[in-house]
Amino acid sequence: MCPGSESLEALSIRRIACRLACLALLVGAFPALADAHRLPLTRAERAARQAVVQHHSFREIGTSRSPLVTRSCWRASGGLVRCSLYVRVPSPCELDPRRDTVCAQALWERRWLVEVKRDAGGKPAARIVRISSAPAA
Repeated sequence: MCPGSESLEALSIRRIACRLACLALLVGAFPALADAHRLPLTRAERAARQAVVQHHSFREIGTSRSPLVTRSCWRASGGLVRCSLYVRVPSPCELDPRRDTVCAQALWERRWLVEVKRDAGGKPAARIVRISSAPAA
């Protein structure tokens, strides 16, 4: 081998290493850039709570309800945030004025699953996906 060929190989290896390092930095930067544009969980939770409070299924419960509780919010695919909220309410049996029996389960939970994403203007937009009622645990 010629003495000059070793230095060319070293330069070539250094270039490849430098390019790989730059590529790794760029790949590492993209998740950080994506995080900057993701909807914060606190903003998503506020939007989800507002959607539930404005929905007729929440308003029809009446004044005897407990406060609305956020069970959890988590990130779903495609930039969506999902939130699960609930409120404890008297069971339909307990609310029946004509009942002549004792109700076995006095409290129920009404639950909402809300999906939140950014709208075209960048603001959080919430949509109720599912509403369910079941005996409280």
